[in-house]
Amino acid sequence: MAIPFTNGLHCRKFIATDENDNSIFKMGSETAYAASPPVCAWDETSPTAAAHAESAPIPPGSRGGIAAAASTLGRGAGALLGTSLLRISVCITAGAIFGLAMEKGRVFEPLLIRNQMDFSSNVMLKMFMAAVSAVLVSMSALSVLPTTSQRFQLARDNFICRLSAKGVAASVIGGTLLGIGMTIGGACPGAVLVQIGAGVSNAGYTLLGCILGATLYGLTEQTVSGWTRPKNPAQKVRIDEIVGLPFWKVALPFGIALAMFVYFLEVVVPWTSDLTVPNQSEASLFALRSWLPSISGALIGCMQIPIVLAMGQTMGGSGSYCTMAAQLIPTGTLRNVSPYLLRTKYGLNNWWSIAYGCAAIAGAVFSASMAGALGDTEGVSALHAFLGGIIMVYGSRLAGGCTSGHGMSGMGTLCLFSFAAVPAMFVGGIGTLATMKLTGLVN
Repeated sequence: MAIPFTNGLHCRKFIATDENDNSIFKMGSETAYAASPPVCAWDETSPTAAAHAESAPIPPGSRGGIAAAASTLGRGAGALLGTSLLRISVCITAGAIFGLAMEKGRVFEPLLIRNQMDFSSNVMLKMFMAAVSAVLVSMSALSVLPTTSQRFQLARDNFICRLSAKGVAASVIGGTLLGIGMTIGGACPGAVLVQIGAGVSNAGYTLLGCILGATLYGLTEQTVSGWTRPKNPAQKVRIDEIVGLPFWKVALPFGIALAMFVYFLEVVVPWTSDLTVPNQSEASLFALRSWLPSISGALIGCMQIPIVLAMGQTMGGSGSYCTMAAQLIPTGTLRNVSPYLLRTKYGLNNWWSIAYGCAAIAGAVFSASMAGALGDTEGVSALHAFLGGIIMVYGSRLAGGCTSGHGMSGMGTLCLFSFAAVPAMFVGGIGTLATMKLTGLVN
């Protein structure tokens, strides 16, 4: 039965999804369907229901497996990416490109992430802004093209659906914790997997910390959500809705402005001045140790397109750790102690991010190997790596997104909460680095 959406958005409902029924990752248990997360879709009684029916999941109990799944994805772009195998293949390809671009952009290096917090390096800022710019421009195109506009709207609704019970308080507190964890651990949730692939020392401890952080949030989610849930949810949480303009009329100029900012920053502070190890001039494209940050960032941002078309969702880095954590706890136990983690345990809607992450590791391995840089990047201490992983993922889950989720997907779809979470992330990181320097924890 559909549950009314309660965050002030009209004509939307939570509806069950049977991705688990048709998923290639089905565990052979009826608990898989019970664990499926809600997917935000248009209210079938609204005037726009027919237009969005092609994006709706299969009703529970339907038959037909992959063929049925393909048919419900609808016509146009969705139909081209209709089967589970094809959809997961798209995610794997996008993940591999993400891993390669992150490794070439060097934004996975712990030193560069920390140095961004006192602006002694601007690699992370250039890549981040370029990625957001690419998302804004590409989403503008998807929003107006007849064959992709419905998939864009579904992905955008699904992003808001995940944030329905959150407000500005959760976004700011969670974003601040994310920034603290990033600075302590020298990583972000998405970069951790690239660090694993590139052979960064102590990255394994960061990964363990991330999984523990997801577990701790899952166990405390109901309590923390009660503290941060707004009493009067915002009626409008999208900037274009607030200003009363079509999405592309806000997103496209914003994306162009960010691109111009990145260009200006590159002119003022050339990327070569931030390299920890310079490129070899005779190296080929893939043998180069590093690429221009804006190019790497734009390539990462463009990966939003296949994810939107294949999954009807948006990119994110921290949610996959919840799926990992959920595998470590018996389903029966999760039912009692963490319904939040239970909803992330099964189904293609959850497991696509695991496939994406594994491919990102492979992409980073390939990139680092081609450049002869595999295993030559120094990480933070094991303690800092572990603690940073815990804090960054706990904060990401509290905020409802990380640097990818809120940064690229949230800002890229003009979600108001994301414009609170991302500045809070930098404030948390800047304050943490200053404190670490004052106490002598870092030079």
